[in-house]
Parts: sequence; C-alpha cells; structure tokens
Amino acid sequence: MTLVAGQKTVYGRGTTSGTWAIGLEDNAGSLGSDSDNVQITSTGTIDSYDVTASVGSATAGETFSVTVVALDQYGNRVTTATNNVNLDPVDPSTLNVVTPALLVPTTTLVSGLSVVVESYAKARSIKVRARDGSLKVGYSDTIVVNPAAADHIVRVSGDLAGVVAGSTVQHTARFRISTTTRCQA
Repeated sequence: MTLVAGQKTVYGRGTTSGTWAIGLEDNAGSLGSDSDNVQITSTGTIDSYDVTASVGSATAGETFSVTVVALDQYGNRVTTATNNVNLDPVDPSTLNVVTPALLVPTTTLVSGLSVVVESYAKARSIKVRARDGSLKVGYSDTIVVNPAAADHIVRVSGDLAGVVAGSTVQHTARFRISTTTRCQA
C-alpha cells in the first residue's frame, strides 16, 4: 500500500456483530504497529428467526423449551426486536401447519429473544415454526413426539349381563391417555 501525505485510508466491512480489534503494521516492521477496537451492531431489521428446541424427541403432553431469536440478514441477533411471534407446529416434510396447536401459540420477544415452555399433545414428528406479522420465519429441527403411556381403560362395547358359565364373552375396550396432560390418543 502506498501512503499519500504520510497516510492511507483503509476501508473494511464487517457483518458479525461484536467488538473487533483492527490492527495495522508495516511489512518491514520498522514503524511498529497500532490497533483499535470497532463495535459492529446488527442492522436492526429482522430477516429471519433462529428456532431451537431443547429436545429432539419428547413424549406427547410433556413440556420442552423453545428458544426464538430474531436475526438480521447477517445472522446477528436483532436486540431491538420486541414484536410478537406466532409459534405453530408444522409437518417436517411439507411445512404445513398441523393440529393440535402448541401449548403456547404466541410469544413476545424481549431484546430479540424469547424462551417458552411448550408442549405438543399428539404423537407425530413436528417442527416449530416461528412467524411474525411481516411473514419472516424460522423453523426448529424436527422433534419426534412419542405417544404417552395409557393411564386407564374405557369400556366401549359388550354386554356383560346374563353371561352363562363357560361361555365366551366379547368385550371391546380402548386404552385412553389422560386429558389432564393434554394428550390425545
């Protein structure tokens, strides 16, 4: 690099937020070196969401946490984001919304971040989609939701009156999962 009037302006571009040390030195080593810190912040505009589930598998009705982070176009957290974000369960293949809904369908970001305790009541694989009013989205990795254990039996059909000793009786029963844990059979 050639100096003009004993100086040279150097331009750089940073995309990752944080404090970065910028160092200068001459190739010959005779002038010494100098450094200074530069602070890079996010653009302040949400481009997408990073969605992370605390588990890769869960049991229907049991809780797990989901973290949603607002990101700018460079992947930096948008710390000024305080908007609402809808949380939906989606099919991992089609990304279409599936039912039933998650326990917490909406969350509000604080400094670009929200952590919610979620639950899904049906055995199937899902991803959690975060989407705002501007249709900016993000998806978690796939969560395999396994069936919960049956906790009682419900008689569905069969007549137990007038059974003769030694005869065969047909009786139909279903195993049910407690609705108090938001599970669906």
